This record gives sequence, C-alpha cells and structure tokens, in this order.
Amino acid sequence: MRLTRTLIETHAIPCDLRWGYVHAAVKPRHLKAMREHADYMARTFDYHGEQWLDREALAAHVRTPRYLGGLYDAGGATCTRSTTPWG
Repeated sequence: MRLTRTLIETHAIPCDLRWGYVHAAVKPRHLKAMREHADYMARTFDYHGEQWLDREALAAHVRTPRYLGGLYDAGGATCTRSTTPWG
C-alpha cells in the first residue's frame, strides 16, 4: 500500500484513498478464522497492524448489529477512483 500511495501522490492520480480496512465476521467460524489469520500474520511476517474488534468495537466502524466481530487492518486501504470524464 505504501507503493500505491507513492504512485498516487507522484502522478497526481485523482482518487479517494482511505487508510484502514475492516474484515467483519458473520458466523462464529469466521471469528476463529480471523483470529488465526491475525496470529499467522504476526508470527510469520511480524505484521501487527491488525486489531481484533469485538461486536461493540466493530460498531464504531460498521453500523449494523449483524456482525459478531472482526479485524481492523490499519495497514490496509481502500481506493476508489475519482469521478472524471474519462473514468
């Protein structure tokens, strides 16, 4: 994502880059898989950018009671292109 940010800034690409990404769990098995994923990322890549969110903490990011919890990835991002005549 750092390279993406650099390219956007260098080439003045019109887009909406937002840092942080939430992976939300709908089922209990998703919670287990997400915890295992966060552990794997920390153990294998020394990546500690993911934060576990319980249902209440997740509500600050996603306004629905449907999700049981999730992971907030501070190092992830979403990028949507700007509305332009050519794209």
